[in-house]
Amino acid sequence: ELFKVRPPWVSGTCCSRLLKSKCQPRLSQALRDRVGLHEALEKQLILASLQALPKRSNVSGSHSYPSLLKKTWRGVQKNDDSSSNASQPHFLLISSRIPAFEMVVDSIKAGIIFVVYEHSGLTLESLLYLIEKALDGQKVQSMGIFSDGDSREINLLQGKPGD
Repeated sequence: ELFKVRPPWVSGTCCSRLLKSKCQPRLSQALRDRVGLHEALEKQLILASLQALPKRSNVSGSHSYPSLLKKTWRGVQKNDDSSSNASQPHFLLISSRIPAFEMVVDSIKAGIIFVVYEHSGLTLESLLYLIEKALDGQKVQSMGIFSDGDSREINLLQGKPGD
C-alpha cells in the first residue's frame, strides 16, 4: 500500500492513560482557548474571502455561492521554466477535524506554507480559494494533506448526502 494508516499518537499504552489522567485537565483548557481564537480568526478569513469572490447563480437562480471557474491556479499549473526544487516551498493542507491539529501547526518548520481549514461549512471552491491565496502564485515542491480517512479515501470536506 502506498499510504499506511498509523494508530493515534501514544494510543493503547500506559503513557496514554497517564497523559489523560495527569495532563489532560491543564492542556485541555489551554488548547480550547487557543482553538477558539484560531477558529474565530479562521472564520473571519473565510467570510472575508467569500465576500471578495465573484458570485454565480446556484440551482434556484439566486447568487449564493462564489465562482472560481475563471480563476487560474498559478501555483498548480505546470511551468516550462527550469527553476530548481530548492526554491519551491512545501505545502500542507490541514483539516480542523484531525485530532490535535494545533500540535501539527505548532510543529511545522519555517518556510513551509500551510492552510488550516474548517472541515464543515466550507465548499470545495472556497477551499481552493484559500489554497490559491496562501500560495500567492508560487509553485510548490510537494503537498501534504492532513485529514481524516483511511488508505483508500480522505475526507476533505463534510458534504451533504447526494452532493
